[in-house]
Amino acid sequence: MDLQGPKIRIGKFTEGKIELMPCATFAIDSACAIDAGDSTQVGTTYLELANESLQAIRYYLMMALLN
Repeated sequence: MDLQGPKIRIGKFTEGKIELMPCATFAIDSACAIDAGDSTQVGTTYLELANESLQAIRYYLMMALLN
């Protein structure tokens, strides 16, 4: 049995890559165009992300770091 979580895909950054700085604000936002990410935000195809709990979002991010 495979109990995967949601597939959370982010868009592309206009500069190619970015570096997230400690304590900087960064948003994963479904309202951001999928190809217009920058050092402050990036788009996502997961439209329900805003409805997830903060605990779930932290879990998804930690799992992404491990993979």
